[in-house]
Amino acid sequence: DSGRCFSVPSDLVDRKNGSCATPAWLTFDVGQKTMKLCIYCGSGTGSTKDHVPPRCFFPTPAPNYDRITVPCCEDCRRKGESNEQFVRNLFISTLQAESHPIVSGQLGGKRDRSFQYDRTQADRLVSLMRPAAIHSATGQFLGIAPAFDMNNPLVDEFLRRIVRALLH
Repeated sequence: DSGRCFSVPSDLVDRKNGSCATPAWLTFDVGQKTMKLCIYCGSGTGSTKDHVPPRCFFPTPAPNYDRITVPCCEDCRRKGESNEQFVRNLFISTLQAESHPIVSGQLGGKRDRSFQYDRTQADRLVSLMRPAAIHSATGQFLGIAPAFDMNNPLVDEFLRRIVRALLH
Protein backbone atom coordinates (compact mmCIF):
# COMPACT_ATOMS: atom_id res chain seq x y z
CA ASP A 1 0.00 0.00 0.00
CA SER A 2 1.73 3.15 -1.16
CA GLY A 3 -0.29 5.16 1.38
CA ARG A 4 1.96 3.78 4.11
CA CYS A 5 5.24 4.72 2.39
CA PHE A 6 6.52 8.09 3.41
CA SER A 7 10.26 8.68 3.35
CA VAL A 8 11.83 5.26 3.08
CA PRO A 9 15.15 3.92 1.82
CA SER A 10 15.06 3.34 -1.91
CA ASP A 11 15.54 -0.42 -1.56
CA LEU A 12 12.16 -0.63 0.22
CA VAL A 13 10.17 0.96 -2.62
CA ASP A 14 8.86 -1.05 -5.55
CA ARG A 15 10.25 0.73 -8.60
CA LYS A 16 7.32 -0.22 -10.88
CA ASN A 17 4.43 1.16 -8.82
CA GLY A 18 6.11 3.10 -5.98
CA SER A 19 4.54 0.95 -3.25
CA CYS A 20 6.18 -0.55 -0.19
CA ALA A 21 7.85 -3.84 -0.94
CA THR A 22 9.95 -6.40 0.87
CA PRO A 23 13.51 -5.79 -0.28
CA ALA A 24 15.03 -8.66 -2.24
CA TRP A 25 17.79 -9.16 0.33
CA LEU A 26 15.14 -10.09 2.91
CA THR A 27 13.81 -13.04 0.89
CA PHE A 28 15.26 -16.31 -0.30
CA ASP A 29 13.92 -19.23 -2.33
CA VAL A 30 13.45 -22.71 -0.89
CA GLY A 31 12.27 -24.92 -3.72
CA GLN A 32 8.99 -23.46 -4.95
CA LYS A 33 8.44 -21.31 -1.85
CA THR A 34 9.89 -17.85 -1.13
CA MET A 35 10.84 -17.48 2.53
CA LYS A 36 11.33 -14.19 4.33
CA LEU A 37 14.19 -13.41 6.65
CA CYS A 38 13.75 -11.87 10.08
CA ILE A 39 13.57 -8.10 9.60
CA TYR A 40 15.45 -7.50 12.85
CA CYS A 41 18.53 -9.73 12.62
CA GLY A 42 18.44 -10.51 8.87
CA SER A 43 19.84 -13.99 9.46
CA GLY A 44 17.00 -16.01 11.00
CA THR A 45 14.05 -17.27 9.01
CA GLY A 46 10.95 -15.11 9.48
CA SER A 47 9.08 -18.12 10.82
CA THR A 48 6.79 -16.09 13.07
CA LYS A 49 5.18 -12.67 12.95
CA ASP A 50 5.73 -9.67 15.18
CA HIS A 51 2.92 -7.17 15.80
CA VAL A 52 3.69 -3.49 15.36
CA PRO A 53 2.85 -1.73 17.60
CA PRO A 54 3.07 -4.60 20.09
CA ARG A 55 -0.14 -6.22 21.28
CA CYS A 56 0.72 -5.50 24.93
CA PHE A 57 0.09 -1.79 24.22
CA PHE A 58 -3.61 -2.42 23.54
CA PRO A 59 -6.53 -3.13 25.84
CA THR A 60 -8.29 -6.49 25.73
CA PRO A 61 -10.15 -7.04 23.49
CA ALA A 62 -7.94 -5.09 21.12
CA PRO A 63 -9.52 -2.58 18.74
CA ASN A 64 -10.85 -4.21 15.59
CA TYR A 65 -8.48 -3.09 12.87
CA ASP A 66 -5.80 -4.68 10.73
CA ARG A 67 -2.64 -4.80 12.78
CA ILE A 68 0.72 -4.62 11.06
CA THR A 69 2.72 -7.85 11.30
CA VAL A 70 6.27 -8.39 10.10
CA PRO A 71 8.32 -11.57 9.64
CA CYS A 72 10.79 -12.30 12.41
CA CYS A 73 12.63 -15.23 13.91
CA GLU A 74 11.58 -16.74 17.23
CA ASP A 75 14.72 -15.48 19.02
CA CYS A 76 14.13 -11.85 18.02
CA ARG A 77 10.42 -12.09 18.89
CA ARG A 78 11.18 -13.39 22.40
CA LYS A 79 13.91 -10.81 22.93
CA GLY A 80 11.55 -8.02 21.92
CA GLU A 81 8.66 -9.17 24.12
CA SER A 82 10.36 -8.46 27.43
CA ASN A 83 11.47 -5.03 26.21
CA GLU A 84 7.95 -4.27 24.97
CA GLN A 85 6.42 -4.93 28.38
CA PHE A 86 9.06 -2.82 30.12
CA VAL A 87 8.58 0.11 27.72
CA ARG A 88 4.76 -0.19 27.97
CA ASN A 89 5.06 -0.09 31.76
CA LEU A 90 7.35 2.92 31.55
CA PHE A 91 5.16 4.87 29.11
CA ILE A 92 1.92 4.27 31.00
CA SER A 93 3.49 5.07 34.38
CA THR A 94 3.99 8.73 33.54
CA LEU A 95 1.82 11.31 35.27
CA GLN A 96 0.27 12.30 31.94
CA ALA A 97 -0.69 8.73 30.99
CA GLU A 98 -2.00 7.45 34.34
CA SER A 99 -5.32 9.31 34.02
CA HIS A 100 -6.05 8.11 30.48
CA PRO A 101 -9.16 5.83 30.49
CA ILE A 102 -7.41 2.93 28.71
CA VAL A 103 -4.49 3.05 31.13
CA SER A 104 -6.66 3.32 34.24
CA GLY A 105 -9.12 0.77 32.86
CA GLN A 106 -6.90 -2.03 31.54
CA LEU A 107 -3.27 -1.27 30.75
CA GLY A 108 -2.57 -0.24 34.33
CA GLY A 109 -3.79 -3.66 35.43
CA LYS A 110 -1.43 -5.35 32.95
CA ARG A 111 1.43 -3.27 34.34
CA ASP A 112 0.54 -4.08 37.94
CA ARG A 113 0.32 -7.81 37.18
CA SER A 114 3.72 -7.70 35.49
CA PHE A 115 5.13 -6.10 38.66
CA GLN A 116 3.63 -8.89 40.78
CA TYR A 117 5.00 -11.54 38.42
CA ASP A 118 8.48 -9.99 38.18
CA ARG A 119 9.37 -7.52 40.95
CA THR A 120 12.53 -6.50 39.07
CA GLN A 121 10.32 -4.73 36.49
CA ALA A 122 9.15 -2.23 39.13
CA ASP A 123 12.70 -1.85 40.47
CA ARG A 124 13.97 -1.12 36.95
CA LEU A 125 11.33 1.58 36.48
CA VAL A 126 12.17 3.19 39.81
CA SER A 127 15.86 3.21 38.84
CA LEU A 128 14.96 5.47 35.88
CA MET A 129 13.46 8.17 38.10
CA ARG A 130 15.36 11.44 38.36
CA PRO A 131 14.55 14.76 40.05
CA ALA A 132 13.16 17.19 37.48
CA ALA A 133 12.20 20.86 37.58
CA ILE A 134 8.48 21.37 37.15
CA HIS A 135 7.22 24.55 35.46
CA SER A 136 3.73 25.89 34.86
CA ALA A 137 2.44 26.51 31.33
CA THR A 138 3.61 30.11 31.71
CA GLY A 139 7.12 29.01 32.71
CA GLN A 140 6.87 29.64 36.44
CA PHE A 141 9.00 27.26 38.51
CA LEU A 142 6.73 25.07 40.66
CA GLY A 143 9.30 22.82 42.30
CA ILE A 144 11.16 19.56 41.92
CA ALA A 145 9.39 16.24 41.36
CA PRO A 146 10.44 12.74 40.27
CA ALA A 147 10.32 12.04 36.53
CA PHE A 148 11.36 9.15 34.30
CA ASP A 149 14.57 9.45 32.31
CA MET A 150 13.56 8.15 28.88
CA ASN A 151 17.17 8.16 27.68
CA ASN A 152 17.56 4.41 28.10
CA PRO A 153 19.00 1.66 25.86
CA LEU A 154 15.82 -0.45 26.17
CA VAL A 155 13.65 2.46 25.01
CA ASP A 156 16.10 3.12 22.17
CA GLU A 157 16.00 -0.54 21.09
CA PHE A 158 12.19 -0.58 21.30
CA LEU A 159 11.95 2.49 19.08
CA ARG A 160 14.49 1.05 16.60
CA ARG A 161 12.36 -2.11 16.29
CA ILE A 162 9.16 -0.13 15.75
CA VAL A 163 10.73 2.09 13.08
CA ARG A 164 12.36 -0.86 11.31
CA ALA A 165 9.06 -2.74 11.26
CA LEU A 166 7.06 0.26 10.05
CA LEU A 167 9.52 0.77 7.19
CA HIS A 168 9.37 -2.90 6.22
